Amino acid sequence: MSSSNNDHPTRKDWLKLCYMGLYLVGLFWIIGSGIYQFIDLSLEGSNKNVQDERMDGDETQVQKVSKEPTLTSLIVQPLAESEKAKIVFEHLGYLLLLLIFFLLAPIPLERMKRFKLMNFEFEKESAEQDVAERITIQQNKFAFLIDWLREENTDKFLRITRVHTSYRAFLTEMLNEMMEYYRKDDIFFEFDIKTETQFRKNHSDYPRIVRNSLNVAASLGLAIPINKENDRHIYFKNYMIHTIKVKENVYTDEETVVTYVIILHSYRTTFDEYDGQLLAGIASLTYELFQKYHTLAAINDIN
Repeated sequence: MSSSNNDHPTRKDWLKLCYMGLYLVGLFWIIGSGIYQFIDLSLEGSNKNVQDERMDGDETQVQKVSKEPTLTSLIVQPLAESEKAKIVFEHLGYLLLLLIFFLLAPIPLERMKRFKLMNFEFEKESAEQDVAERITIQQNKFAFLIDWLREENTDKFLRITRVHTSYRAFLTEMLNEMMEYYRKDDIFFEFDIKTETQFRKNHSDYPRIVRNSLNVAASLGLAIPINKENDRHIYFKNYMIHTIKVKENVYTDEETVVTYVIILHSYRTTFDEYDGQLLAGIASLTYELFQKYHTLAAINDIN
C-alpha cells in the first residue's frame, strides 16, 4: 500500500541540473578552444619557419651582440612574445571566470550560512536562525502525536464507521494524517505498509541498504533513517524503516500475529531520529486505537 503526494524532484533540482550542464558546456568549450588555437598556431608556425630560415641567415650573425642575460630576457620576454603562452594565459583567465561563476551561482539555490571567496564574504542566514527553525520543526512534529493522545481526538477517531478495520487500514489513516500535517511545514514524503513476507519477497522495490536494515529495525524496535549520501542526487530517495508486530484478528478464533514493515521515502525530506520516534509512537498509538475499536465493537455486538 502506497500513498502519493507532492514528493518529487523540485524545480530547484532542475535548476541545479541546468546549472551543471552550463558549467560543463563552458568547461569543454574552453578546453576545446585552447586545443584548436594551439593546433592552428602550430600549423601557421611550421609554414612561417620555412620562409624565415632563408631570410635569417645573415641577420642572425649581425644580431649576435654580446649582451649579459637578465631575468626579463630569459623568462618574461619569451613568455610575452610567445603566442602559445598568450593562449594558455587567456584560457586560464576563462577558467578562473568559470570557477567564480560556479561558486557564486548556487548561493540562491542552497541554504548557505556563509560563503567566502578571497576577500568577498556572503552570509545568508545565521546559525542561530537555523537552530531556531529546526527546534520549531521538531516541536511541530511531536505536537502532532500529542494532539492524537488527547481524548477528544481519539474518541472522534473511534466513532468513525469503517468498512476496512484491519490494523493496516488504521495505520494508513494515521499516516495520511501525519503526511498532511507535515505538508504544512513544506515537508513531503510517501509511505508503504507491507507485511514482512511481502517486503522480503519484493527485493527490487527498495535499495539493498534498506532491505538489509530490516533485521536491525526489528531487533531495536526503532525506526531507522537511511538517507542518501549526497542531496544533489535528486533521483535517489531518503528512507525510514520501522517494524511492528500486531495481533490482527484479536477478537476472533483465528488470531494471527503479523509483522508489518512501514517504509517512509522521499526525494527531498531528510529523515532523522525525531521522525523515527514519531513514527514509532504513531504505530504504537494506532495499535492501541485498533484494539480499543474492536473492543467497543464487540461490546456493541453483545448489547
